[in-house]
Amino acid sequence: MEALPKHHFLLIPWPAFGHIIPFFQLAKRLADAGISVTFLTPSSVFPRLPPLHLPHHLSLISFHPLSLPLIPELPEATTTSDFHIPLRAAFDALQPLFQTLLPKLSPKLIIHDFTSYWLPEIATTFGIPTVYFSIFNAASLAYLIVPHRVTGKSFPPTAADLTSSPPGFPSSAVYFHPNNWKGLIHFLSLKSPALNAFLEATWLGDAAQMDSGSSREFVKCIDRLDKQPIKSVTYVAFGTECRLNQAQTNAVAIGLEESGFPFLGVRRASIHGVFEKLPNGFLERVQGRGLIFEEWMPQARI
Repeated sequence: MEALPKHHFLLIPWPAFGHIIPFFQLAKRLADAGISVTFLTPSSVFPRLPPLHLPHHLSLISFHPLSLPLIPELPEATTTSDFHIPLRAAFDALQPLFQTLLPKLSPKLIIHDFTSYWLPEIATTFGIPTVYFSIFNAASLAYLIVPHRVTGKSFPPTAADLTSSPPGFPSSAVYFHPNNWKGLIHFLSLKSPALNAFLEATWLGDAAQMDSGSSREFVKCIDRLDKQPIKSVTYVAFGTECRLNQAQTNAVAIGLEESGFPFLGVRRASIHGVFEKLPNGFLERVQGRGLIFEEWMPQARI
């Protein structure tokens, strides 16, 4: 007889793949510890997630669809890769839904993203504890939300403030660029107690890493890279948000082919699960020199 799950946790990431994937990896680590997980995210996300292979992952991780409310300011959207626009207003409109959803799901613990700043207050009324899971590392958060930036007369910080180190910080070549300012102001404007409780713990250290044992493609990739001279391979990836059109896809492929160098490319499907076509005969002509993958790959580990 299989052992019963130790606990049931509810995971709620912000609907952007840069957030969804780390939460998905966290769900697998929790299942490894015998904890059942309900993963709450828009249903269109489910087919785009890496597949689950291990029996205990399949039995302990379940997916609950989340429908974002339609509001006048936004078209219908499910993730930030569907529409490159802010979804915060739609996400905030979910608050009444959680008043009825939490009693039904009855989680032992809720693990949420920074945009669900209003969730702990709702969960408290049902006696459910919450934990904020940050996909951002502690160093970058310390630079961004040091008290000098979020309190007193200096708030909200100006573009000039954010492109220089806070007082008392060592000078650094790492800094925010002026074009980051609007997005960061949006982040800092969240009236959230979570902004004072960012956590980074070693037991979550590998939560955002891909389980290499579950991906044959990853093993194939590493095997190929290990056989190449150091710094000889060009890595080509445009992230989870960017989608190339047909002309751009052709241009990148032609450039890689004519360069003559080894390369590793990662392609992402459109929001409808369709890939732009590669030039005729491209894969055959670069065989042995180039690899193209059409699934999510652990970029940091590569």
